[in-house]
Amino acid sequence: MSIGSQQENLFQLMTKVQTERIRRAFVFFREHEIEPVLIKGWAIARFYPNPRERFSADVDLVVNPDVFPKALELKNRHLSGKLPIDLHCGLGQFDSLSFENLFENSRLVELNDIKVRVLRHEDHLRLLAVHWLRDGGIFKQRLWDIHYGVKSRPADFDWDRFLETNGEKRRKWIVAAIAVAHRYTDLNVEDTPIAEEVKNPRLIPKWMLRTLEKEWNDPVKFMPLEQVMNDRREVWRQLKKRFPPNPLVASLYANAPLNNFPRLPYQIINIFQRAMPSINRTKSQLQSKLKK
Repeated sequence: MSIGSQQENLFQLMTKVQTERIRRAFVFFREHEIEPVLIKGWAIARFYPNPRERFSADVDLVVNPDVFPKALELKNRHLSGKLPIDLHCGLGQFDSLSFENLFENSRLVELNDIKVRVLRHEDHLRLLAVHWLRDGGIFKQRLWDIHYGVKSRPADFDWDRFLETNGEKRRKWIVAAIAVAHRYTDLNVEDTPIAEEVKNPRLIPKWMLRTLEKEWNDPVKFMPLEQVMNDRREVWRQLKKRFPPNPLVASLYANAPLNNFPRLPYQIINIFQRAMPSINRTKSQLQSKLKK
């Protein structure tokens, strides 16, 4: 068997494993009267011409904030170590629409022998754009999520719902993300109502382009501190990578406009916004290791 055939067989096996994880996750939560919504991963990979370019090992599920404590307790009690589920308490950090609105507009799509719930195309594409920006644009390959999200939009795609439901500031975030995808993945926007905006060279601030290219060329890739606590050298590298904070991350966390205003004030704010959660996660990780 050739190397190519072996790789194809491995990919098909991994795909079957992942879709089975998604199926099991939905069956489990539905048995406990919780209806999750699948985001990212398979939800966007199904639109890739070559799905192997968008494989994800985690299953990202969103649940209503009202039932999140119950869902988290069920996950920790019954699924820990069995299913790699990343459980989200609503989508408030990514979208200003209520969870009820997003859920009511969600869709059921076929996956193997069941139907799984995904966001409406407009809402999912908006989520992908904001999520990519909120991560600081560090994952260049994830621009293809935006690329294929735009390219695969249905004929009845509602541009007003996509762009206008989160306010003018977030509208500019979303258009900026699409502009970056247009610039770096040759996304065709000619048949969209935002073509002129996207092609405007002044839309993307220079500091943002510098930030993105710096991140993409940095050999040190971002990793959670709690995952590298046993490696002092890597801890130091990760701390250096975090200071000063990524200007794009700082801007999104501060709910700031992506304009030419200096980013330093937002970066200073971001240090305090993210310091305590990071310290608490690292402390929890250390305590768990000490108990073993």
